[in-house]
Amino acid sequence: MGGIGTGRTLWWASALSIPAIAIVPFTGTGWAVAYFVLGVGVFELFSSMFSVTRFSYRLAVLPPHLHGRVNAIMRFLMWGATPIGAVPGGALIGVIGARQTLWLCAAGFIVPQLLVVLTPGLRTLAEPAEAD
Repeated sequence: MGGIGTGRTLWWASALSIPAIAIVPFTGTGWAVAYFVLGVGVFELFSSMFSVTRFSYRLAVLPPHLHGRVNAIMRFLMWGATPIGAVPGGALIGVIGARQTLWLCAAGFIVPQLLVVLTPGLRTLAEPAEAD
């Protein structure tokens, strides 16, 4: 994988995405809309970095005949959750308000990132062997 390594890249991408998504609930009108733009923009940058690194690592450690199956399952699980979460998210806005819903969504993004950051040994994750 090169560079700073797979484990460190995953760790840093998760760690730096936490403060980015945490500022989104401070979004407001006028100049405060910048919290949304900056928070989501930086979060998506690090989320993309995490996704590419995770995908590359998965392809490197899996046998080639499983690449398509595993990728299909992962896409189904990750993309399939989006419409499932959209319905209660929209309902929550009507019940508790937009800012409180943004706080819940931020927490929903931060908790898994914290799990990655707190995973022992992630920063020293062994690199996969080079393919012949």
